[in-house]
Amino acid sequence: MTKLKEFTNAEVIEASDLEAISAAAREGDENIASGAIGYPNHWAEFTIQTPSASVTRISEGRLFRNGLIYDNDASFDLDLITSLPVVANDLKYIAILVRGSEETIDENRYIETDVDTGETAATAVPKTTVRKCDFVVQQGVAGPTPIRPSVAESDCAICFVLLGPAGIIQIESSNDHRVKTLYEVEGRVTVLEGQMAVAFTRTQTLQTDLANLQARLSDYARQDVTRQLQMDMARVRKILSLPDAARAYLYDSGLIDAVWSKTHVDWDARVDEGIRFPLAAIEDVQLSVTNPAQDGIKITDGVMLLDWGETTIIEVDGSGGTKDISQQVHTVQTPVARTVTRSSTSYGPTVAMCGNTADYSGFDSAATGQTFQRGGETFVNVGAINAQTPGDTLDTSDFNRSHGTNYDASDIVLHNSMPTNSTTHREIRAARAVIHNTWTETYWDTVTETFGINGSVYAQTFLLTQPMILSSIELKFDRVGNDGNVQMLLVEVSPTGEPVFDNTIAHTTVEHADLSTGWVKFPFSPRYLDPGRRYAWVTVTTGNHSLRTVTGSEYTQGSLFYSTDQAWFQGSTQEDFCFKVNSTNHTTTRAQIVFDSLNLAGGMTEIRLLYESWAPEGTAMMWEVRTSGSDPWQVIQPETSEYQNPLWNRPTTCQLRLTMIGTYGLSPAIILNENARGEARRHKPSGVAMTKVLGFGLTTTSIDVEIALDRWDDSEHTFVPKIDIGGTEYTANAVTIAQDVDKSDRRIVTADFTVPSTTEARLRIEMSTTDIEKVFFVENMAIYAN
Repeated sequence: MTKLKEFTNAEVIEASDLEAISAAAREGDENIASGAIGYPNHWAEFTIQTPSASVTRISEGRLFRNGLIYDNDASFDLDLITSLPVVANDLKYIAILVRGSEETIDENRYIETDVDTGETAATAVPKTTVRKCDFVVQQGVAGPTPIRPSVAESDCAICFVLLGPAGIIQIESSNDHRVKTLYEVEGRVTVLEGQMAVAFTRTQTLQTDLANLQARLSDYARQDVTRQLQMDMARVRKILSLPDAARAYLYDSGLIDAVWSKTHVDWDARVDEGIRFPLAAIEDVQLSVTNPAQDGIKITDGVMLLDWGETTIIEVDGSGGTKDISQQVHTVQTPVARTVTRSSTSYGPTVAMCGNTADYSGFDSAATGQTFQRGGETFVNVGAINAQTPGDTLDTSDFNRSHGTNYDASDIVLHNSMPTNSTTHREIRAARAVIHNTWTETYWDTVTETFGINGSVYAQTFLLTQPMILSSIELKFDRVGNDGNVQMLLVEVSPTGEPVFDNTIAHTTVEHADLSTGWVKFPFSPRYLDPGRRYAWVTVTTGNHSLRTVTGSEYTQGSLFYSTDQAWFQGSTQEDFCFKVNSTNHTTTRAQIVFDSLNLAGGMTEIRLLYESWAPEGTAMMWEVRTSGSDPWQVIQPETSEYQNPLWNRPTTCQLRLTMIGTYGLSPAIILNENARGEARRHKPSGVAMTKVLGFGLTTTSIDVEIALDRWDDSEHTFVPKIDIGGTEYTANAVTIAQDVDKSDRRIVTADFTVPSTTEARLRIEMSTTDIEKVFFVENMAIYAN
């Protein structure tokens, strides 16, 4: 309740009366704060200034907390220098919290000490009780991508401050904890009232429209409208990866073979970003350089780069101690080797981009098996299992459900460093006669490529601030034992900063005979390393060897590690190994390399090049072709009125030339191993494709299909859709081929079938061309059971 103290003229006011007046005034404020305002833990009127690089000045303001009001009557300076990140290039978020406290302030008053004489003495007595604001800092996690601190429900954050090593970078107000004024609330309510008025008017209109529709419930929607809705729903099911179930409709974009029966006896087609004509002939050879010793290039362990020498990028040396690198318990590890990602180039008059590549977002894969499959290798970007941690058992159940195929762990290649919200890691740069496929990440895990190591394990992490091509790492030996080789692995680093054996990029061994005190070089096959990421070198040995170390903060962007019982433990934060990281230093920035020719008896209509490679930003690789020695070299590019594709005349030989363009610090690379393949192809003039048996979940005698055909030519091509039920084929009652309004050479084929009563059926498509240099393909298909 609220209280009012009343007095008469002759009444003597006592001390308790004055205290009661103060208590009643505060009680009135608290009743308003808890009952009318009602904010449980919020701030009002605080503003933040930065009088210096590391100081925040908090102005006067108030904290509303469960009916109590805490007041800050003067500005307050908060020094953040102890919160600044200590690692170069790291950032850090902090939260400034406001908390309430109560303090009693004493003041001097004259107190009567003798009743008879009236003598008084100055005495400090409690006089003012204040509720004030205190400010504290809550730390976030520092790093190249800093994490904001999580504020508990019992706390109130004024703002979040982004800090760098040099000081304050940015201040963001915490509006979720700010008290909203009545003026602000009134403004928002006014807007909502206006929207409600509009919504009410529209609702009345809808009621009238629904009343009119009630009288026409006996009318059915047009068939073409229903088909559009069914196709849209089928696409939505695919994109959302809804569980498989019998449905009276199905849409497929021909990107993977989930619904296509490639084992059917009549199958004679390809699932390759669309349903395409089969190949009559194919010649697959390993890509080889005609003159590996030519000027301007250097091939090391199969890695072809622009000619290079070595330069040191990181060097850690100085005074310190030594560390025996064989003193830990010897353990057996099975690192997982990484391979450089593949790139693919398809070229020829029969090559065309599929317009359905956006539908890859509905799958866990980024490419069809045919596109990147050779000699048993299947390259699939498995988004459904991107949360795998090293050592986990690969769970392929979700992947097989989406793809309709029984893959096991040995069939799947894991893509590294996949963002959780990512759906594809492929760049597709495509035109009418050229398709380039590549991946944005540099290295891939193959779960079947492992190797054993035995010995003591030590490691040193380091941060790269610039892109580089690693050529070697040097270690400074203090003692070399009587025996024992030293293996070195280059591995990636986990988000918590530890080396990860399952992410091994490169591996080398220095024999005991080549070891000596001082600097010892461990050469690697050249490997491109991304900037802004941490890597680690790892030594494994059974020999009684010792390495030099540096103490203190000589190198603060990495840590020394050792491994025991296959678990990582951080070593001393006050010492690092002495080491050097060496990079390629290129002596030329451009080279043209001639490769062995591709040959196909009877002539070829397209070529496909598949190889491991990298091309850092600022570098490039460009393929050229020619079909005879007298013709000029032509860049692989889309055909235009000025540029005629040389494969139109079905040459039996196609010569290849690669132009590599780089800088003195970086070079593109191509890995010349058994995975570098060149294919020469020629199509058949006809093909047949069959779907698997499709269950409708209902009984029907009427089936409709709608199929999109790309690169269609009325004068050259024929296409016949059929329905197969139990081995019996049924032709369409009517087939319509209409031009797509969005693309002149795309056709939309619609057909309706009357069949015996059934709950399942196959779609069979037959296609032919009079010119194998002009082939069309099925871009997508939809089937509806009515």
